[in-house]
Amino acid sequence: MKLRTFALALLLAGTTWAQRLDTSVFFTFMAPENEVPAVTTVDALGRATISVHVTRNAQGAPTAAVVDFEVNYAHPATEFTGLHIHFAPAGVNGAVVIGTNLSGANPVAHAGGAGRIFRQVTLADAAQLAVLGQALQQPDQFYVNLHSREFGGGVIRGQLARADVLVLRTTMSPFNENPPITDRNASGSTSITAVAARDGSGQITAGEVRFDVNYNLGLTENVTGLHIHNGPAGINAGVVLGTDVSAAAPVAGTSSGQITRWVAARGGPQLVALRGLFENPTGYYANLHTTSWGGGLIRGQLLNTGAITLRTAMTTDQEVPAVTGLQAAAAANVHLYVTRAQSGRVSAATVLFDVNHAFPEATEFTGLHIHRAAAGQSGGIVIESGVSGTNPVTNPGVGNIARLVNLDASTPSALEAVNDLLANPGNFYLNLHTRVFGGGAVRAQLGTAPVAPAINANGIINAVQNAEIGAAAPGSIISIYGTNLTAITSDATGTEVRALPTSMNGTDVRIAGRQAPVFFVSPNQINAQVPYETPAGDAQVFVVRAGDNFSAPYTLRVAAASPGIFVTQLGAAVAKNADFSLVSATNPAQAGEVLSIFCTGLGAVTPSVASGAFAPAGPIALTTAQPTVTVGGRDAEVLASALAPGFVGLNQVAIRMPQNVATGPQPVVITVGAARSNAAPMAVR
Repeated sequence: MKLRTFALALLLAGTTWAQRLDTSVFFTFMAPENEVPAVTTVDALGRATISVHVTRNAQGAPTAAVVDFEVNYAHPATEFTGLHIHFAPAGVNGAVVIGTNLSGANPVAHAGGAGRIFRQVTLADAAQLAVLGQALQQPDQFYVNLHSREFGGGVIRGQLARADVLVLRTTMSPFNENPPITDRNASGSTSITAVAARDGSGQITAGEVRFDVNYNLGLTENVTGLHIHNGPAGINAGVVLGTDVSAAAPVAGTSSGQITRWVAARGGPQLVALRGLFENPTGYYANLHTTSWGGGLIRGQLLNTGAITLRTAMTTDQEVPAVTGLQAAAAANVHLYVTRAQSGRVSAATVLFDVNHAFPEATEFTGLHIHRAAAGQSGGIVIESGVSGTNPVTNPGVGNIARLVNLDASTPSALEAVNDLLANPGNFYLNLHTRVFGGGAVRAQLGTAPVAPAINANGIINAVQNAEIGAAAPGSIISIYGTNLTAITSDATGTEVRALPTSMNGTDVRIAGRQAPVFFVSPNQINAQVPYETPAGDAQVFVVRAGDNFSAPYTLRVAAASPGIFVTQLGAAVAKNADFSLVSATNPAQAGEVLSIFCTGLGAVTPSVASGAFAPAGPIALTTAQPTVTVGGRDAEVLASALAPGFVGLNQVAIRMPQNVATGPQPVVITVGAARSNAAPMAVR
């Protein structure tokens, strides 16, 4: 049986095509000294990103996989004669287990200098899938190897490591330069994709950064620089991740365009910067320089994005009309990496289409799009992937198509479609077109139509998840449980201002007539902050979905204060001020220590902080009510009670640990007036 036929039989087995797509990413630096024996006569280096797209059946078993090899390298003139994954640990040679079509009979000629190789391999044989499963579990036992005509056994090599992928975004403007440039009408939108390999301890050891920049300079001249700098807004700082765009190698004079570049981060400042992007992206900015503006023409601070994945299974029978005479299907993920305005509307998005297709034979794909229409209807294209009749993709029958698209203010209709899609995914579908089936070969809706949300009985509780604390308080954090609360799960990551959004994915919460800031939304749970303006007493709570779907009202009792102590697996959320370590059985609290208890529900603060706003580091927002604290029944000295800087709705009460508290887990209790918190256990020595 031919590979494509066997794979298709596996993929389409059964009457219901219930497949899902899982993608894992691996990374390694490749060097001659990693070869066995080491190659010492070639000045070469490479880095490989291996993306593994696995199609799984309804039981989770793999049915097929597509492996993408992306290798950036620097090497003298040669012919490359092999690119494979081998099974063996570092220092040992092993057999090829996943090979590409690069060979001595099918080489790639290289004139010298930098280059890039992309190859895609389909695996459907059970033995191959078993080996792949082992590689997914133990990547360090496998290595990727690039072979040359001179070094048939391999010229550069690297052990695989599992990698994390982070997508950052920024909007670039002349006004963000320091000093601001006020006489140029220029703009840019940048997506930064960071791929980071980690060791066994979780430490980032290496990686690469991809720049995707759309720009409009407002004039025609060369782009002479594209970099990431390590500095906050308003401060000029040095380059830490620079591309090869320079005055000596510019992007030729144009008023607008798109730039894609990859930058290695192996060690030194580049590795420090890569780690920094994951830990504190807003401490870095992207800058685009031109001939006339050598110090930078447009600039923007990097911002983490909210990550959303829409999973779907595309089939022929979902087309309108249904496609007959073609046995084909595709498992697909649409990844959205979004930034939001405080209103909650998406202001920019990076869209990654990731599709594993299974067709009877090699196929020319002429379209991969998101359309606006409900199931059973046809609609216009609203989000393009870049695959089209003039830019087709020809793949074997079983393969993968991955495309990344950036949407921003320059693409208003597509951005509006993203917002509508997140509120009502049932009104949008993904369609894969071919040269033969130009109207679409396989299709799937991206969700279902919205229905009225409902809050469960006793469905609103304080965020510490303790039902004994009955009332909420102005500024406190609550959890709302119910059904159909929203279509798509999201959190507030990617909000452009230092505040929570007041709506997310078309869903908002109304408390006593005010929109509540939201941390997180999902079909069955919403985390929100009670607005500071909410008066004490009974407050009506509604969840509103997609504009006109209201839940039945829920009566929430609001008190001036309703303290609740957060509890972790270690016990009460208490930190030692001396070193910020959490109190635990192995790090117990001791008499005389200064401790910080993390809680919510202490009520109003002064100076006041806007609902949803991150608490400032200065001046500290102190609670207007002074709580009392006991540990093991003994009174503790309360040193301060305030909002925790940098957080929303999180209170921090500093105490001095009292003397003569019994050893072992002891209850910590916060009282404000007549309101008493949960008794949270804390380890004491």
